[in-house]
Amino acid sequence: MEIARFDSIVLKRLKFGDTSLIATLLTRERGKMSVIAKGARSPKSNRGLASALEPLNRIEATVYAKPTRTMQVISSAEILDDFHAIKSDFDRITAATLFAKHIERMTFEEDACARTWDALLTSLTLLASCELDEVPSLRLRFRAEILSAGGLAPIVESCSLCGDILGGGAKFSAKGGGIRCEKCGGSGITLDETDIALLKALFANAPHDGVLRIPEGKLKKIEAIIEHHERFHYD
Repeated sequence: MEIARFDSIVLKRLKFGDTSLIATLLTRERGKMSVIAKGARSPKSNRGLASALEPLNRIEATVYAKPTRTMQVISSAEILDDFHAIKSDFDRITAATLFAKHIERMTFEEDACARTWDALLTSLTLLASCELDEVPSLRLRFRAEILSAGGLAPIVESCSLCGDILGGGAKFSAKGGGIRCEKCGGSGITLDETDIALLKALFANAPHDGVLRIPEGKLKKIEAIIEHHERFHYD
């Protein structure tokens, strides 16, 4: 057994028994981790650990880690950032909750991925300060980044079948691996040149340090494309 400290973001927590809490953390070093905070809800506890384990807090968690256990024991935690600006706004907290649910759904326990950690932390940081009309675009950028982090990004730079340059009349097909040019055809969601440009920007390999603005008239279509791709790989 080792005592380790992890820079963590709390994805969710649940009551356990009469006095304890179970939480799911995302850590850079070990990926998603389940921990139990024994006695955190006890009247004799100072409630500091319970407060630290509020969902979406960034914390430094002190954990008694044992490789043979599926659930580790957390003994203390220091709040590094409570993302108050997010939690005090309905649109922002709704988006952040979606981020956490996506991490829960699309990652495995103890499977560290620095890109996933960076995507969540960067997205929460941007979400806390961006304009409200940028929130829907940020949500889509986050979903694209998580697909990329898991090695599941679609091919969008050229035709997924023949490799030719893409233009209007191309189609998006998750089964086909991404965008197919008009010549290769097949079934899928028909794209225009703006759709293609937006998908290229969303799935760009460069880390995102700002919010990509997706035109309001394109939000629903781009969301449908990403959802189609997610369902193909995760459902």
